[in-house]
Amino acid sequence: MCLTRYMCVKHIDTQNSPLFEFVILSQMTTQSLVVALYGLGAATAWGSADYFGAKASRRTNPIAATAAVSTIGTLLFTIFFMFNQGIHAWNSTGILYAIAAGISLELGLLLFYRALNDGPVNVVSPVSSAYPLVTTAISILIFGNRLSVLEYAGIASVVIGIITATGLFSLKKSERKLSSGVVFALMTVVMWGVAFALIAKGVEQLGWQKATLVNCYSGIAVLPFALTFLGGTTSWHSITTKLFKDPNVIAAAAVQTLGGVLFSLGLTQAKSGAVITAIAATYPVLTIFLAIVVLKEKAVAASLVGSFITILGIVILSL
Repeated sequence: MCLTRYMCVKHIDTQNSPLFEFVILSQMTTQSLVVALYGLGAATAWGSADYFGAKASRRTNPIAATAAVSTIGTLLFTIFFMFNQGIHAWNSTGILYAIAAGISLELGLLLFYRALNDGPVNVVSPVSSAYPLVTTAISILIFGNRLSVLEYAGIASVVIGIITATGLFSLKKSERKLSSGVVFALMTVVMWGVAFALIAKGVEQLGWQKATLVNCYSGIAVLPFALTFLGGTTSWHSITTKLFKDPNVIAAAAVQTLGGVLFSLGLTQAKSGAVITAIAATYPVLTIFLAIVVLKEKAVAASLVGSFITILGIVILSL
């Protein structure tokens, strides 16, 4: 349909028509806005999933709760996939991208929980949210994507805003030491950054439906490793008999899956996976906003400034 509109306007005037330029600019602006909305939808869903998942983890441990959420989320998406498989054909290249993305996502999650365990949390959290920088670098250096100066500025603003809002810049130098928690957080940044770059390629090759399905099942394949090495005494039996009945686990799985769907849909509209990845990474700022507005927590200057910078970045990416 876009091609048809382009040809019609081109037919009106092929010599730099102002009308032609206006239509193309309007299409680009609308597309950027749609991508931003999908990214914010994914951020909202993932932030909500963290809330429900945290409540569920109090009954066991974070690794077991994550295993339950991932498993239920995979089952939910499988049911959806049975009714909507997309129009793209299966191909080996897309499958490999999607498998690698799913494994990277799950390994990143395991590293993130290990980072939180080793702490300090107030440093680990903001450091881990910097993964869009890795996605951007991979998208440009390896996959040959090109970003405008405005998009570079928007991504930088989003990442700086997240880190500012979560308080990293306000810490004392003594609190910024390279502890084991920070090391694992940096490893998380790499794994998630790689994962989101690969997801973009998987969606490009397979369509978002098939790519998401492969992501889910390849992530599930990592869970036995997680339970063996990080899950303590938790077994699959305890997960299936207890956590599968926990309404918080079910809610977390549902909104987590919704976030993945919205993110993948946004990828089908985005020129580069780096842009929507940066927008979807804003969920910590949304959490801070909800804590201030809904829970009536005290507003911290750094959080407000960081939130403003992040919102500015989103506005820039929406232009």
